[in-house]
Amino acid sequence: MSEKRIIFMSRDKAVSRWYVLNENTITDTGDGSNFETSSELRTEVVLMGSDLLIKTVEIPGTNNKQRLKAAPFAMEEHVASDIDDMHFAYRTDRNSKGIQVVAIEHERFKRYLAALDDLGIVPDRVIAAAALD
Repeated sequence: MSEKRIIFMSRDKAVSRWYVLNENTITDTGDGSNFETSSELRTEVVLMGSDLLIKTVEIPGTNNKQRLKAAPFAMEEHVASDIDDMHFAYRTDRNSKGIQVVAIEHERFKRYLAALDDLGIVPDRVIAAAALD
Protein backbone atom coordinates (compact mmCIF):
# COMPACT_ATOMS: atom_id res chain seq x y z
CA MET A 1 0.00 0.00 0.00
CA SER A 2 1.33 3.41 -0.93
CA GLU A 3 -0.78 5.80 1.10
CA LYS A 4 0.08 9.49 1.00
CA ARG A 5 -1.32 12.79 2.20
CA ILE A 6 -1.59 15.80 -0.10
CA ILE A 7 -1.95 19.18 1.59
CA PHE A 8 -2.98 22.34 -0.25
CA MET A 9 -1.79 25.52 1.45
CA SER A 10 -3.28 28.98 1.06
CA ARG A 11 -1.42 32.25 0.72
CA ASP A 12 -1.87 32.96 4.44
CA LYS A 13 0.24 29.84 5.12
CA ALA A 14 -2.74 27.85 6.39
CA VAL A 15 -3.82 24.40 5.29
CA SER A 16 -6.83 24.99 3.05
CA ARG A 17 -7.61 21.40 2.04
CA TRP A 18 -6.05 17.97 2.45
CA TYR A 19 -6.53 14.49 1.01
CA VAL A 20 -5.27 11.04 1.89
CA LEU A 21 -4.83 8.80 -1.13
CA ASN A 22 -4.29 5.09 -1.30
CA GLU A 23 -2.87 4.59 -4.76
CA ASN A 24 -5.36 6.65 -6.84
CA THR A 25 -8.32 6.48 -4.45
CA ILE A 26 -9.17 9.23 -1.96
CA THR A 27 -9.65 7.56 1.43
CA ASP A 28 -10.00 10.69 3.59
CA THR A 29 -10.34 14.43 3.06
CA GLY A 30 -10.92 17.59 5.03
CA ASP A 31 -10.57 21.34 5.42
CA GLY A 32 -8.01 23.12 7.54
CA SER A 33 -5.64 21.32 9.84
CA ASN A 34 -8.12 18.81 11.28
CA PHE A 35 -6.14 15.69 10.45
CA GLU A 36 -4.09 13.17 12.35
CA THR A 37 -0.37 13.76 12.15
CA SER A 38 1.28 10.57 11.04
CA SER A 39 4.91 10.19 10.16
CA GLU A 40 3.92 6.97 8.40
CA LEU A 41 2.29 8.87 5.53
CA ARG A 42 4.32 10.33 2.71
CA THR A 43 3.29 14.00 2.68
CA GLU A 44 3.23 16.22 -0.38
CA VAL A 45 2.46 19.93 -0.03
CA VAL A 46 1.00 21.98 -2.86
CA LEU A 47 1.61 25.74 -2.91
CA MET A 48 -0.73 27.98 -4.84
CA GLY A 49 0.64 30.30 -7.50
CA SER A 50 0.31 33.69 -5.83
CA ASP A 51 3.64 33.37 -3.95
CA LEU A 52 5.40 31.64 -6.83
CA LEU A 53 6.88 32.77 -10.10
CA ILE A 54 6.82 30.04 -12.73
CA LYS A 55 8.63 30.53 -16.03
CA THR A 56 10.08 28.36 -18.73
CA VAL A 57 13.53 29.59 -19.69
CA GLU A 58 15.62 28.57 -22.68
CA ILE A 59 19.21 27.76 -21.77
CA PRO A 60 21.50 26.51 -24.53
CA GLY A 61 23.80 23.57 -24.06
CA THR A 62 23.62 19.83 -23.63
CA ASN A 63 24.96 19.42 -20.11
CA ASN A 64 21.83 19.44 -17.92
CA LYS A 65 23.81 20.04 -14.72
CA GLN A 66 25.34 23.23 -16.15
CA ARG A 67 21.98 24.34 -17.56
CA LEU A 68 20.35 23.96 -14.12
CA LYS A 69 23.15 25.99 -12.51
CA ALA A 70 22.48 28.78 -15.02
CA ALA A 71 18.69 28.76 -14.53
CA PRO A 72 18.54 31.23 -11.58
CA PHE A 73 20.53 33.77 -13.63
CA ALA A 74 18.09 33.34 -16.51
CA MET A 75 15.32 34.25 -14.05
CA GLU A 76 17.04 37.44 -12.83
CA GLU A 77 15.08 39.75 -15.10
CA HIS A 78 11.76 38.22 -13.97
CA VAL A 79 12.16 38.50 -10.19
CA ALA A 80 12.03 41.65 -8.07
CA SER A 81 14.28 40.19 -5.35
CA ASP A 82 17.95 39.34 -5.49
CA ILE A 83 18.34 35.77 -6.78
CA ASP A 84 20.39 34.96 -3.67
CA ASP A 85 17.20 35.58 -1.66
CA MET A 86 15.19 33.12 -3.75
CA HIS A 87 14.57 29.37 -3.66
CA PHE A 88 14.44 27.73 -7.10
CA ALA A 89 13.06 24.40 -8.22
CA TYR A 90 13.38 22.99 -11.73
CA ARG A 91 11.74 20.62 -14.15
CA THR A 92 13.40 19.75 -17.43
CA ASP A 93 11.89 18.37 -20.58
CA ARG A 94 14.19 15.94 -22.36
CA ASN A 95 12.71 16.92 -25.71
CA SER A 96 13.27 20.64 -25.28
CA LYS A 97 15.93 23.18 -24.32
CA GLY A 98 13.38 24.75 -21.98
CA ILE A 99 13.63 24.42 -18.21
CA GLN A 100 10.56 25.13 -16.11
CA VAL A 101 11.69 27.17 -13.11
CA VAL A 102 9.63 27.80 -10.00
CA ALA A 103 10.89 30.63 -7.77
CA ILE A 104 9.81 31.71 -4.30
CA GLU A 105 11.47 34.06 -1.83
CA HIS A 106 13.41 32.13 0.84
CA GLU A 107 11.56 33.91 3.66
CA ARG A 108 8.13 33.05 2.25
CA PHE A 109 9.16 29.44 1.74
CA LYS A 110 10.47 29.30 5.34
CA ARG A 111 7.11 30.62 6.60
CA TYR A 112 5.27 27.81 4.79
CA LEU A 113 7.64 25.23 6.28
CA ALA A 114 7.28 26.78 9.76
CA ALA A 115 3.47 26.61 9.52
CA LEU A 116 3.75 22.93 8.61
CA ASP A 117 6.23 22.35 11.42
CA ASP A 118 3.73 23.88 13.88
CA LEU A 119 1.32 21.12 12.79
CA GLY A 120 4.00 18.45 13.22
CA ILE A 121 4.42 17.93 9.47
CA VAL A 122 7.69 17.53 7.61
CA PRO A 123 6.86 17.41 3.90
CA ASP A 124 8.50 14.83 1.69
CA ARG A 125 7.90 17.04 -1.33
CA VAL A 126 6.69 20.59 -2.00
CA ILE A 127 5.25 21.33 -5.42
CA ALA A 128 3.58 24.22 -7.23
CA ALA A 129 -0.10 23.82 -8.05
CA ALA A 130 0.70 24.72 -11.65
CA ALA A 131 2.97 21.66 -11.87
CA LEU A 132 0.00 19.34 -11.29
CA ASP A 133 -1.24 19.56 -14.87
